[in-house]
Amino acid sequence: MNYRTVIMIVFVLMLAGACGFAAPDATPIPVPRETPLPPGAKILRLDIQQAELGAGEHQAVEIEVGTTAIWTNRDKTILHNVTHFPLERGVEPAFESDNLAFGEVFQHTFNEVGEYIYAGFML
Repeated sequence: MNYRTVIMIVFVLMLAGACGFAAPDATPIPVPRETPLPPGAKILRLDIQQAELGAGEHQAVEIEVGTTAIWTNRDKTILHNVTHFPLERGVEPAFESDNLAFGEVFQHTFNEVGEYIYAGFML
């Protein structure tokens, strides 16, 4: 290797470093996982599957106060979320998840009696 080649390589490496090209951060991105619940806690597990257009099936589930619902995204093709839609105007949603990738979970404990209508959106 001649002197000009070495200078050129050093210059390119310095330029790359100045532009922010560096080794990726080794810190893993946190993935939403289940929060441990006390032994004997009431749990309802709900899987989020790939939605089929026109399926239109809604499921009513009756649960006891204090039950924790745990939604898991089982759809490998798309992000989903879970959002509560209150029946009354001006009422804040009781729960709303972030976007969930495959295998990620969202959980909510129902501490008040009520009717909770929710929807899962695909993104």
